Amino acid sequence: MKKRSLAEAFQASLADEASGAAAAQHESDEEDYMSDAMLAMLERRDAPRLQTYSERRAQQQREEAERQRAEMQDAELRRSAKAGRPLAGEWAARSEGLATDRLAEAADRADRAQPLGAGTEAALRMMKAMGYVPGQALGAPEALDAPLAPDQRWLSADGRRKKLGIGHADLSRRIARAAEAPRSASPASDVAAFRQRQAEAAQRRHNEGLLRAARKACRECDEAHGWEYSPLWLDPTSLPAAHPLHDESVLAGENERGHDDAEALWLYALRDEGPPRAAPAPRERRVDAERFGALPLAARLALTVAYLREAYYYCVYCGHQYASESELQRSCPGPSEDEHG
Repeated sequence: MKKRSLAEAFQASLADEASGAAAAQHESDEEDYMSDAMLAMLERRDAPRLQTYSERRAQQQREEAERQRAEMQDAELRRSAKAGRPLAGEWAARSEGLATDRLAEAADRADRAQPLGAGTEAALRMMKAMGYVPGQALGAPEALDAPLAPDQRWLSADGRRKKLGIGHADLSRRIARAAEAPRSASPASDVAAFRQRQAEAAQRRHNEGLLRAARKACRECDEAHGWEYSPLWLDPTSLPAAHPLHDESVLAGENERGHDDAEALWLYALRDEGPPRAAPAPRERRVDAERFGALPLAARLALTVAYLREAYYYCVYCGHQYASESELQRSCPGPSEDEHG
């Protein structure tokens, strides 16, 4: 055997160490499925995933709905079983009641002059008034298999439209007759009626404007002479619409001194209590106010115009207050609006 030198032995040992390290590296590169790290990783992968709050909430709702549905089904089954189970003696009592003619018994007792209860006696009288005879049924004696007669209300008047429903045919006939009936008024009369309404509305607006001016002048003249109230100052258009003395105004705007002042006058006029001022006693004041407020517009205007002419020599149509009655008679054309042209 050839003897190795020291250098060769050293090189051989280095080669053995390198091959051992390579083998160890190769072994370390291969996965060890039995190692603790590999087992921990497998456990983590197989563990169930934690649910989110929304998922847990949805699952709870599904479970609660399923539980309630099961409880309802059980309760329904118990109720059905209880309803289908007859009570003791129920069928016998029901059969006996159906087989007994209570009206016939009551009629027989009445024939024998036996006392009946108040309700039984009233029921028997009502049934006899309807034609009831003991032992017979109510209604006309007809065969049970007789066909029903058609109700004419189901059919239209001309037979074209059927099955309109009860009441529709009669209503349709009324509408048709109303549409085909000749108009009672001619177009000329309609035009005349329209013109009449327009003229009346215009006259009302005119009279209401004159009354406002007359009421304003009347109050100014009365206050100048120390008066604190007069029924001629009252304006029914300032009352609430629900008040019985309310009069609808056709003019825009409110009372000449405002709505609050007009309402205060009415409150004072219709009040029964309180000391009298420079006006009649409370009861007389209320009666005069109600009578004046109930008058039509033309009558209230005529009263106010006449009062102004007699008390203050004031002419509403002239819009002027004269110095004396003689001057009024001499300068004013007359007491009516037509005389003023």
